[in-house]
Amino acid sequence: MLQCYVFWLLLQQRLQKRLVRKQQRIEEQREQWGTTASTAILDLIYDPHSFAEKLFARVRQQRESFGTRVVFLNLLSRLISHHKVLLFNLYPYLQRYMNPTQRLVPALLAVSANAVHAGVPPQEVLPLVKTIADNFVNDTRGEEVITLGLNAIMEICSRNPQCMTAELLGDLLQYTKHKSSKSVSAAARGLLNVFREVCPTMLPKAFLGKEAAIQLQRNTGGPLEFGALTTSTTLSLLPQLEALKRRSKEELQRALRAEDSQPDEDAHGEEIDKEKIEIEQQSTQEATEGGQPPKKKRRLQTAAGDAATKEEISEVQAEADHVPEGGARLLTDADFAALRLLRAKHLAQQVRGGSRKKGGLQVDSERDLKLLKLLTAEEDMDSQAANSSDSSSDSEDSEDETEGHRQEDGFVSERDLEGIAGRKRRRARERAREREEKLQQKKLGGKKWQQDTENKKGSTPQHVKDRRKPLLMIQQSRRLREKKQLSVRDKAANLKKRIKNLKKSQVGKPRRRKR
Repeated sequence: MLQCYVFWLLLQQRLQKRLVRKQQRIEEQREQWGTTASTAILDLIYDPHSFAEKLFARVRQQRESFGTRVVFLNLLSRLISHHKVLLFNLYPYLQRYMNPTQRLVPALLAVSANAVHAGVPPQEVLPLVKTIADNFVNDTRGEEVITLGLNAIMEICSRNPQCMTAELLGDLLQYTKHKSSKSVSAAARGLLNVFREVCPTMLPKAFLGKEAAIQLQRNTGGPLEFGALTTSTTLSLLPQLEALKRRSKEELQRALRAEDSQPDEDAHGEEIDKEKIEIEQQSTQEATEGGQPPKKKRRLQTAAGDAATKEEISEVQAEADHVPEGGARLLTDADFAALRLLRAKHLAQQVRGGSRKKGGLQVDSERDLKLLKLLTAEEDMDSQAANSSDSSSDSEDSEDETEGHRQEDGFVSERDLEGIAGRKRRRARERAREREEKLQQKKLGGKKWQQDTENKKGSTPQHVKDRRKPLLMIQQSRRLREKKQLSVRDKAANLKKRIKNLKKSQVGKPRRRKR
């Protein structure tokens, strides 16, 4: 018995090591290939439309299990999103699974979001959006269900904003004032920000922001027609971005020079004071000789200084205008984030009545502190990657950074839709599972008799309990009283029955009494 237990324990340890090695291998492959491997594989498909139709026909046959069909649907939705395939039968098929009680419903919502693109007609997607809004976004549902529905609708509308109606949008935006759940209000604000950027005319006046109001004044935020192409105006501020980067580098160099020259300033302080006194005396003498008062002279000097600063600003803007807008270098994610900040600042200056000329954006280091931090962070990342290309960054990436952001390939996953409430619930489940695993390891590490007593199932048998009873309780039992009241005929019948049963049960050996 002991040998069997030792063999079982060694087998469990070997299987555990195998599982750990397999998990490490999977993580290494994921880090090596990253999330761009899926898009690279999708690019290798020769005929995406026929492949999508065959895959959807296999899903509709229902030969595989439901989990396998969800995996096929995930592949199908990514194929549709990447190659802009039109498969109209998919949306009614997904519509019947849009129920909060449905198994794997977050994965199905992610599939619905990935399967929509700008080339799909709005009348094909509108029933799906209404079904999600009716079944998920409801006051009778919990905060996790409402968050899932709002995030799914936001992802669908960000890809195809024509599939939303003004009445439905107004009802959904009322959840921005939801006070009992932060997750629900954050999801509703995400939907609001999408329509402020894409189509502000559908928003009620109470939900218009500053940028949306400016677009409406210029008549540039009107409803988009189906199939109309939109040109991005973000790259128009690329020269100002280059000028700002050049200005920030110059300021950093000046700060470094000032730090280096601090001890020299203390040593030559007296000489500088003497030079200042001599310059002031010369300026007063020139003012008296020229017949002008000192105050008027100062005004002329300040006017000349303002003209010089204006000339410097015009030079910076002229240099910025010579910067090419696309052929100089590749733009990074930090550059695009900085361009969005510049665009917001440009619109804010227009609201305050600032200059609307091309290149009239003022460079202010204090207001653009966030932008400069983004640029410096991007430069530091580039330098670190150049210096240490072989260093691994596994321990530096935190869980919040990987969970809270969209995947690099642009596809929607289940974690992108869960929101704050779902993320908290999932982390609580993970912590509980880790706690149970630690307790199980402690139990396996104990001794055998301790495991037998801890893992023992059921109670003690009844004959053991009867032997442990006091004698006075047994004398007063009903069974013993009925036995005393039996007649002679009943006693003889019971004895014959007992002897017959003993002959049947005994096979060569006498039966022992239970201990």
